[in-house]
Amino acid sequence: MKQLSRLFVYMALGLMSNSANAQRYLQPMFGQIVESAVPYGESISWNGNSAPLLLDVYMPAGDTATRRPLLLLFHGGSFVGGSRTDGYMQNMCAYFATRGYVAASVGYRLGVNVGNVAGLQDEFIRAAIRATHDAKAAARFFRKSFVENNNPYGIDTARIFAGGYSAGAITAIHLAWLKNPALTSQQVQNNLAVLNAGLEGLSGNPGYHSGVEAVVNLAGAALDTLIIQPGHVPAIHFHGTDDQTVPYARGPVRAMGLNILTVDGSSIVHQRLSNLQINSEMNTFQGGGHDLVSDTARWNFILDRSKLFLYARIGGGTSHIKEQINATVRCFPNPTTDWLQIEGFSPTVLVGAPWTYALLDLSGQWVRPFSTLSQDGRISLGDLSSGHYFLILRQKDQTSYHRIIKN
Repeated sequence: MKQLSRLFVYMALGLMSNSANAQRYLQPMFGQIVESAVPYGESISWNGNSAPLLLDVYMPAGDTATRRPLLLLFHGGSFVGGSRTDGYMQNMCAYFATRGYVAASVGYRLGVNVGNVAGLQDEFIRAAIRATHDAKAAARFFRKSFVENNNPYGIDTARIFAGGYSAGAITAIHLAWLKNPALTSQQVQNNLAVLNAGLEGLSGNPGYHSGVEAVVNLAGAALDTLIIQPGHVPAIHFHGTDDQTVPYARGPVRAMGLNILTVDGSSIVHQRLSNLQINSEMNTFQGGGHDLVSDTARWNFILDRSKLFLYARIGGGTSHIKEQINATVRCFPNPTTDWLQIEGFSPTVLVGAPWTYALLDLSGQWVRPFSTLSQDGRISLGDLSSGHYFLILRQKDQTSYHRIIKN
């Protein structure tokens, strides 16, 4: 039975909720409510046992908004340790909840067969895939709750973000960008086949979209940056150049004192995103190791930069986004029947960075994945059923959100 604990944390700045100077998503305006040990799925662990999957939800206390951005956070621990009660993930959840987000510290399956020394690479690859499957189930859980349980957490399914530290960042990265197994190595494809759960996994809440809109990467890596393709979501990265656990560039990831397998660290992930004209912010700590969280000043910097990065990507930051675009993006006619005209943008404002668009239904299911917007700015809607949709327009680090009605 899930335990509901109401922790109203009002620090001095938290009392700014009645201040005219407080700004949602940027300044602490609320206390927090924590709903602990929420079951979001169940799956099979590395040793064949059934593993219940739990998360803790942090919500802003006293907030009347009903459509809030959601941040999913995943702890570190080399896929063999750590938990959703990790103090820094709890701190990050509280930081964003007091600013108006819903945040969740997500537990995922841990463990590898350390007795399989010859196959230790495969063991850790499978551990990363299991964690990614669980992360996808967590994203689907919130979308399912939105549709089937009357949105009990008050989230906006079109504004779901993912982040984490170390193994948790690796999990968030693959949650966001692992979409095509053919773009992975043969070894990864073989381990996907061994697990026999596809890309989405069998951890729960099937039938719902598992995508996220941005990644907050703290000392993470990708199994291979080829998984990142044009039109994928942006990211912000934090990594030390002397990290001996997860490499800053391309190199071995270490666990249990051993070099396990070669991965692409944050700097390589950042370069791949930048080469594809996808917004990516790299924050490098020269000479820094794997520990990003114990230094207070550095941790506060990570929180502050993450806050500003996400602010530019949420509806609450729409005015900020419009200032960046330097135009009022207009969609008409709305309601519409067969087509939609987009005005107030230039397809070639940034050389090599065309505008892309995507459509989601109100449950957060992709109706159309991101594709390039035509030069005339017209979108055909004749094949869509009548109803309400979310339109997302994106060009590099500029994003605009619109609600569309199709008659």
